[in-house]
Amino acid sequence: MKHRSKASIIAKILQVASVGGATRSQIMYRAFLSYVQLKEYLVLLQNNGLLQYDAETKTFKSTDKGAKFQSLFRQLGELVSEESLKPDIEPYDLASEEPRQIQVE
Repeated sequence: MKHRSKASIIAKILQVASVGGATRSQIMYRAFLSYVQLKEYLVLLQNNGLLQYDAETKTFKSTDKGAKFQSLFRQLGELVSEESLKPDIEPYDLASEEPRQIQVE
C-alpha cells in the first residue's frame, strides 16, 4: 500500500463511521490501520469533535463537523486531481542531447 496522508486516513475513518457508526474493529479493518494507529486517530478525531463514541452501542459515529471535513476533503480532491498535477510541457530528455564540454577556469 502506498503512503497515505493523515488527511486521507482521517477521511477514510470518518467515511467508515458515517453510516450507522462503526466499532473499533470495523474502523481498523476498513481503514487499513494497525491497532496503534487506530488508537492515535480515534483520540485525535474525538478531541477535535469529528468523531463521537456511543457507549451504549459501543460504536463511533461521525459528527456534523466530521461530515463537513469529509465534504471539504472530497472537494479538495476534485480541485487537485491527478490530471491537474501533470506538467503542460513534455519532460526534458537528457539522453537525447549531445554531451557538452564544460570549461573550468
